[in-house]
Amino acid sequence: MTTIEAATAAAPPAQTLPTVIPRARLEEKEISTGVVMRLTLEGDQTITEGQQNLHQFGEVGEQLALGQWLEVSNDANSFWALMRVAEIHGTRSTGCRGLHLQFIVPPRQFDRQYEAPVATGNWYARWLGPHKKWAVISPTGSIFRSGLITEAEAQSHVFGRMSSARPL
Repeated sequence: MTTIEAATAAAPPAQTLPTVIPRARLEEKEISTGVVMRLTLEGDQTITEGQQNLHQFGEVGEQLALGQWLEVSNDANSFWALMRVAEIHGTRSTGCRGLHLQFIVPPRQFDRQYEAPVATGNWYARWLGPHKKWAVISPTGSIFRSGLITEAEAQSHVFGRMSSARPL
């Protein structure tokens, strides 16, 4: 055996490189499945994975797409889950006829209770969760205005109502 034959016989096999991933395989997720949606359940409600109640999801189900992500929480901030639409049947014109959701990560539970606004006799501002955001509560305990982005904006409305001579 010559030295060249001995060197090639002892050489390890050539490594094969992985195939190059073409740029066309990368796309923005929103193009194919829509944006990540946030669903805020009322009060202390929670949700489980699996087939969903069509009565409960009738309005929002038709806005979802297969594979779309859904961030779910509640008004009490006692529950949070990141879910994925695993199966959906129906269209916006026919309505949602079937919806199956799966957890992407396990749901989180927090030791909090929903506290409804109460009558204090004074105007005040309060955080009412990710859906209603900051709100102005009237002296009778009813929500006068909600959806305010900052606490300062809500306090501004409170001070405006307190200095106003107009009755409720």
